[in-house]
Amino acid sequence: MTIERATYSIAMPALIDRELVSHLLRADGQEDLCFALWHPSNGTTRMTALLYRAILPQAGERRVHGNASFLPAYFERAVGEAVAENAGLAFLHSHPGPGWQDMSDDDVRAEQTHAAASKGATGLPLVGLTLGTNGTWSARFWEKTRPRIYERRWCTHVRVVGERLGVTYADHLMPPPPLKEELRRTVSAWGQTTQNNLARLRIGIVGAGSVGSIVAEALARIGIERLTLIDFDTVDFVNLDRLLHGSRRHARLHWPKVRSLGRALRESSTANGFSVHEVEASVAEEPGFRAPRLRCVVLLR
Repeated sequence: MTIERATYSIAMPALIDRELVSHLLRADGQEDLCFALWHPSNGTTRMTALLYRAILPQAGERRVHGNASFLPAYFERAVGEAVAENAGLAFLHSHPGPGWQDMSDDDVRAEQTHAAASKGATGLPLVGLTLGTNGTWSARFWEKTRPRIYERRWCTHVRVVGERLGVTYADHLMPPPPLKEELRRTVSAWGQTTQNNLARLRIGIVGAGSVGSIVAEALARIGIERLTLIDFDTVDFVNLDRLLHGSRRHARLHWPKVRSLGRALRESSTANGFSVHEVEASVAEEPGFRAPRLRCVVLLR
């Protein structure tokens, strides 16, 4: 049995993203900083910080001098608000360049030295985020690994959720897929950047019947790397007229729809290392309800 490595990610509503970007990307080009609050959303192999409120600096709480630094009173106020709301604390700052951002030695010291106080007060890891000038986020968790030792765990991606879904990936953890001959026409429709972003989404499909099977087939063929199928039903003779990949043999053997579809998708997928997770359960049941919550970035029904 393959055991997945623990992964970390960030999600925030578009409204919070706009507020943070407006504050952190200054007109004068200098770096800035702020804090935010988050709640955890945990699965068996992943931890996601759901940012829900920004704590912007008040007068005299931080200094802007090309880069930026905060005063102890600001950190103490932010920790106090996190404790009052039973939330975790996130520290955010901007960098003067576009794209995914690494950390300077000063960045590491600023976050690492405050990780213990944040963890001790809130019970949750300190989360750090860096914003590039084009609105791209990078992020990490500071996990306590030994007494007084806090280590950085990079997030695989940061999601901004609103009328549209925006995702920033850490390419060293989730590399973009290589250009493949089978996908040249797909890529020509929307470009390599969009293809890279779509392919790396983990997508869940509720229902593996007449509509779900067609959607899953299309996603597998355009290069999506990870799919989760959720359906409690089995293949029956009465739905063979509309069930993609269902067969009389499957109906006689009462195959689960997710197994029939999953086996076919492994044949038709164009992605390298394609994986499909089959969940034979209803979303009204615990296994079916938890599967997309634990594994999926996008859920289609």
